[in-house]
Amino acid sequence: MRSSSALLLVAAVSIASFAGPARGVAVGPVTELSGPGDFTTPTTVIDFEGVLLDGTAANTLYSGLGVTFSNCSPLPCASAPVPIEDWTDPPLSRVTSSPTNVIATTDDYHGGGSEFSNFLDLFFASGALEVGAWFGNDQGIQPLLQIQLSVYDASDALIGFVLVDENANTSVDQFAGLRSNSTPFYRARFEHVLAQGDLSVVLDDVRFSTPVPEPGSAALLGLGLGLLTVRRRRHA
Repeated sequence: MRSSSALLLVAAVSIASFAGPARGVAVGPVTELSGPGDFTTPTTVIDFEGVLLDGTAANTLYSGLGVTFSNCSPLPCASAPVPIEDWTDPPLSRVTSSPTNVIATTDDYHGGGSEFSNFLDLFFASGALEVGAWFGNDQGIQPLLQIQLSVYDASDALIGFVLVDENANTSVDQFAGLRSNSTPFYRARFEHVLAQGDLSVVLDDVRFSTPVPEPGSAALLGLGLGLLTVRRRRHA
């Protein structure tokens, strides 16, 4: 019997082969989020601003927010740098409020650097329910190019994914996002599909939401902390 992940992959091949590229293709128990306004829970946003661009890598820079980045495979893998890049020279059109920096899977977004891969992975320490980002690539001339955003559960099994058509420019001006309708995910992958050769994945304003504790769980946690405080006071 095929696993659910295998069935999802078969569905993906069928969609790509027969339906052609189309915005809004969602496979598995996920819902496409077409923009930041579609998020239903409080989100964490990383805009990559306020850091030096002399080789700064984003891999573990934001681990305090519960997310790390990687762009190497197979997993687990060595820590290939995922650099934060300047995108103001040459000027690129943008739709975000963070005008300077992006994250990109290349060591030179503006000309001829070595490219690592067509994908970028995000790892969530405590799981997430929603994820999305503004995206682009370093070549705006390829036809039928799509971005695929896939999410994986705690055992790294595929939950589902969405496909979004890419426009023919090099600007970071499109959004890809999804919500898991079944279970939290611990890895999300942004990946160019139907690409001819290597392309940089360029993201900005990455946002995600984490599971909110159930009211009963939160109450039990508060009760436990209260009892711990009382016990410490008695022993003081």
